[in-house]
Amino acid sequence: MALTLKAEQKSIYDIFSGKTQYYIPPYQRPYSWQIQHCRELFEDLKREFYNKEKEGYFLGNIVLAWNMEERNRFEVIDGQQRLTTLLLLLQVLLVFDSQNSDIKNAIWIEDVRDSKIKDTRLQFSDYLEEYNQYKEILEFDLNNENCDKEIDEKNLFIQNICYFYSEIKELNEYEKIDRFVDFLLYDIYLLPIETGDSTSIKARNKALRIFETINNRGLNLSNADIFKARLYEEAINMLEEDKFIELWNKFERNVNETKYSIDDVFYIYMYIIRGREGIKSKELNIRDFFMEEQCSPFGNIKYDEIIYNITRIVYSIKVFEDVKINPNKYGELTKWFQIIDEYEYRIFFKLPLSFLLSIIQLSVIDLVSIIKLENIEKTILYFKNLIKYLLLFPNSRYYNTTIINIVYNQELVVLKKINDVNTKSLSFYVNYKMQVILSSYLNKKQKAIYPYYLKKILRDKKNRNMVVLNFDARDDVSLEEKIKLLEESAIEDNFKLAKELRKIPKVKFVNEIAINAILLKQEIIIKKRIERFFKDEN
Repeated sequence: MALTLKAEQKSIYDIFSGKTQYYIPPYQRPYSWQIQHCRELFEDLKREFYNKEKEGYFLGNIVLAWNMEERNRFEVIDGQQRLTTLLLLLQVLLVFDSQNSDIKNAIWIEDVRDSKIKDTRLQFSDYLEEYNQYKEILEFDLNNENCDKEIDEKNLFIQNICYFYSEIKELNEYEKIDRFVDFLLYDIYLLPIETGDSTSIKARNKALRIFETINNRGLNLSNADIFKARLYEEAINMLEEDKFIELWNKFERNVNETKYSIDDVFYIYMYIIRGREGIKSKELNIRDFFMEEQCSPFGNIKYDEIIYNITRIVYSIKVFEDVKINPNKYGELTKWFQIIDEYEYRIFFKLPLSFLLSIIQLSVIDLVSIIKLENIEKTILYFKNLIKYLLLFPNSRYYNTTIINIVYNQELVVLKKINDVNTKSLSFYVNYKMQVILSSYLNKKQKAIYPYYLKKILRDKKNRNMVVLNFDARDDVSLEEKIKLLEESAIEDNFKLAKELRKIPKVKFVNEIAINAILLKQEIIIKKRIERFFKDEN
């Protein structure tokens, strides 16, 4: 498909005048400019205003698509952040230059005969979250009182328009505002790059291709933008635009309920596909993988199946997070999720969360019932063997392959019995938190707890911390107070340690030799417990 482009520099007045309307399509990201972006823009404009350069000031490119069916309606492919922000600034200027018809016509499209408002200059897709927020901002009563009120941190329209209001009000105190308005409208330029076609579907397909190309040239569009646009293009071609938007919005809402991003979800999806296909080569970045690799789901399976797959990943994330914090509901499973979570964030090259979620998907996740409790034992066994392998062989160049076999062939890691496990060489010794949680949970009497905290309240001569607490504590408390903290802990080992420390005679100066002997005994118990774990003797 040939991409015919037209480019002609235009002033802000020319951009926002006549019958031209700008439409933000549903595949675009939300409005995301914050006050610092607005400040940078406004400082640039002020600098150029005071320099009074006759040739004007160029703000950059915007990319637009049109079709013969709606010749005055441009779909914004790139530049929506600048266009939206400029309109917010113009709306503020209208407060101070209320009779200026050029500003009014920039914000609204007016009837040429009676000057009645026909429509807004900028339109958002009904499916975009900010559609209602933008409509509300057009009716927002700009004054000091309303802007000083506590405003919604998520509503960037109000935050930014109030920022501009404060700046323009200050500028108006020592400068004629009409001069600045004229400078903005007639001496500031953009370069619209336009493409079009005979129908809206053809024009949109061209627009999506341009959108993709812009991103691949390194401009500031996210991976999620491109993936969404590609899926949207397929849905349009299948005449299923509404279905796509409904599925994608549901997926996006689910992602927003987690601490992960859409890019994170696609990263996980890439690993799942690589594992399923048995790919062991060096990984690509996610954009190259999804847009160029033969095994990419784009072009191989329907868009709705892809959305189903990534939604399933999000449900897996939710389950992973839910299990970690609900020991009363999940019991033993919570222990192993907490342990593996510490490994994932603290140790080695960072074990990809995708592998863990793949295990969850294969064994416990169902989109209807969410978690299939009957398979929890199998999942625990997976995690135990996974932890053993990664701790014993942290530098193995085959660890990716091994985990893939666990996940996709449902094979357990084959570990030959090791007669003499040197616990000091285990990789978690560089990760104190994981060591303590694992050793505590290997105590058969120990129940899973949440929340748990680590606190350094007792140390031996080697400065090795030996205590885990499920509450906070100060470092400068006395031995008696520390023993009480241990007794109040939900950790069985802590309670037992407290009993041993209670046996130390109460003398003026603490018997450090006796304390260190007790700590050494505790350390030996932990070592033997870990050795039994690796020898399958627990």
